[in-house]
Amino acid sequence: MARNRQPNRKPAKSGNVILILAFMTTLVTVGIIFSVTMAPNDGSLKSVMMEAPKSLSQKILEWLPQGLSSHHSPEELFLYPDYSQEFWSPIDVDVTSDPMITMCKLNFKQYSETPHLYPMFRDLEGISGCRGQNKRRALLSVLMKEITDKKGTPEGNVITPTAFIFHESRVGSTLVANTLASDPFSMVYSESAPAANAILHCRTCTLERNVQIFRDVITLMGRSPVHKRVFFKFQSITSTKMHIALLAFPNTPWAFIYRQPVQTMMSHLDPLKGTAGAPCLRSMRDPPLEVKQALFAVGATDIKDKEAWCAAHLNMLCTSALKAYEEYGLYNDSTQRGFLVNYESLPGSVARLLLPSFGVDPSEHWLSKMAVESKSYSKSRGKPKAFLGDSEDKDQRATALIQKYSNSILQPTYEKMLSVSTNNLKKVSLELYNTIMIKRNKNDVSKVDGVNIDTINWKSLKDIPVTATHSVPVSQKGKQIEFMDNTNIEDIDLTNHLRGQHSKSNKIKEYLSWAPFSNSHKSKPYETTECPSKPLPGYPKAYNMINVLDNWNADNTEIPAFHYDSLCHFDYQNVTDLEKAMAYRTAEVPFIAYNIPELDAVAKKWNSLDYLEKRLGKKTYRTETSKDNHFMYWHAGLPFKLPNGEKWKPPTGLVQITFEEWLETAVKGQNKTLDNRTHQYFRVSSDMNNNWLFDELPFFKPKKSLMMVEPQEQRGIHCRFGMRNIIAEAHFDGSRNSVVMIGGLRRWILSHPDQCENMHMLPRQHPSGRHSAVDW
Repeated sequence: MARNRQPNRKPAKSGNVILILAFMTTLVTVGIIFSVTMAPNDGSLKSVMMEAPKSLSQKILEWLPQGLSSHHSPEELFLYPDYSQEFWSPIDVDVTSDPMITMCKLNFKQYSETPHLYPMFRDLEGISGCRGQNKRRALLSVLMKEITDKKGTPEGNVITPTAFIFHESRVGSTLVANTLASDPFSMVYSESAPAANAILHCRTCTLERNVQIFRDVITLMGRSPVHKRVFFKFQSITSTKMHIALLAFPNTPWAFIYRQPVQTMMSHLDPLKGTAGAPCLRSMRDPPLEVKQALFAVGATDIKDKEAWCAAHLNMLCTSALKAYEEYGLYNDSTQRGFLVNYESLPGSVARLLLPSFGVDPSEHWLSKMAVESKSYSKSRGKPKAFLGDSEDKDQRATALIQKYSNSILQPTYEKMLSVSTNNLKKVSLELYNTIMIKRNKNDVSKVDGVNIDTINWKSLKDIPVTATHSVPVSQKGKQIEFMDNTNIEDIDLTNHLRGQHSKSNKIKEYLSWAPFSNSHKSKPYETTECPSKPLPGYPKAYNMINVLDNWNADNTEIPAFHYDSLCHFDYQNVTDLEKAMAYRTAEVPFIAYNIPELDAVAKKWNSLDYLEKRLGKKTYRTETSKDNHFMYWHAGLPFKLPNGEKWKPPTGLVQITFEEWLETAVKGQNKTLDNRTHQYFRVSSDMNNNWLFDELPFFKPKKSLMMVEPQEQRGIHCRFGMRNIIAEAHFDGSRNSVVMIGGLRRWILSHPDQCENMHMLPRQHPSGRHSAVDW
């Protein structure tokens, strides 16, 4: 980012001057001044190394996390965690008054590469060698204290459950788990023993104690210094105690997978495969009340048919899901929390419906891996096997008894679930709802709760999309934002009191860009902005700050599907747009201009790391440092004391480093946790013997142009190189700013000058005067 400053001699009145109160959040792995590739022409990183290796271009590959070899394409370079950071995960729980936990360092790397070869948790254990030195036992209380003691470090990093997956049994839930696990940044537990033991085997516990034990065990399982998400796919029988999980984590969304009754029954009792080991028959020895009631309802009180028992057992799981949906299907604000997912919509509905509803916007890389997984049999176990659909075959070969009890016991519950899931989809996404509906004759349909169940084609959602569809807005649930009350600013040292607290109270999900120097995104504004020849009164439209930050937390580098934007965007090479831009500039209101030839030429040239290294040389440059990702400017002057009499301490420090040193820190740090990074803000300024910047950036020369209002007042150029997550604290500048983005992405939050009184501005005599004391 390059910025030019010009004094503004007009009085700072509302409507005349826009004082910038901005968060500048870098939204790329290394949000500096590069475009998508790093080669001087149109070649990739591969071609740079193969054809004409350049020193810095070659070194950057050596700085990547372990496990990334040169065979990866540029798009894949930053799509893998640093697996060299090991961590312990629970593999068993002995549920007692103080449960004993058995731990192992699990091989999530190998699991994520081909999930269908290791579909269950026991398979993950098998490839991890959980024995000898790779096995540890400790009390739950000891391990929870360990997390508390290591809070703020990689060892203490805990991920809140992203979602829970329950299912009817043999209905495609393993396929769901495999598609989720194909993302290397997603930790997936597929029918793990610790989670099941915690939810099922606390037989003497009160409800409160059961919820607490489950919460603690899941917290331990979410402990990882390298992952971003954690999903739990439970054993089918845990569906009878879904309330334990949903009470323990009230902000975690969930889904229940179900299937057409005959097909589900055939998956358990297929005559060609036998009934040995069928999960639906496990309740025959000691049938729960719900199973007995289902049998009694169809007059099968003393029946020996396995088909009846199987149907009754599956019905118990489905009715449990319906009951959970009634109680926990919605959040307190009536937005959707629970989802009943029809087997026929898999696997496409994972990407189209579930992930966005879980607050996850899948990348194209992840979607491509999902597509690969969907073509493999979900339980290949060591031998790759293609998946072949078998629904029609099951329908045709179903025995008379399977058909009988499927229809009499399971079908009514299935139709209720079908109705719920259809109405659910209509509420969440009208676009997806219209996709599954088939137009038929009104007299040729069956209705359940107002839904024409014969007109639904769930298969229309089964394909994995190539890119994120955003048919469902990405949920922002689980985020909490804390704001100050009207505490007197003189009564507290807000600068130091609030620093570092911003990210501790929020659930942060970090964005992983698709390429090292990404400068593109697919987020859309919530509404369009009218841009006439002159700005309208009230332009630009202001939004409630709570809504803006609730939609997109300032510390979050994961770009949401929709964002707030009320600025006009003008095409510089369009004559009409250029006239508008000049009129808006004269009115002293903010706007965005694009398609500027001079700027595009610089971006193309600076696209080469080696060109930049040649320009910047081996000299050192002034670089700000901070203990976290928030940077607040300050100026040295007379000693300043806090209201309590203590000496004020600068919020940032200064170091002198080379461009190469900064770049190495930025690249190596982008895949580390926020608390474990070195935060540096690199700057090259024209007033420090860098006059060559005026030759490189001719649009900032003191001459009349769109960017220069008063050329004679040109004060210089500041080129900022920001790392991932870097934020310049909310502030205003006393001079005009013309800012250009030469590469990467940066987010700005602008506030009107009339809001200064609401910003808790530090007093003028404070070393960080001009800044808001609130560390958002």
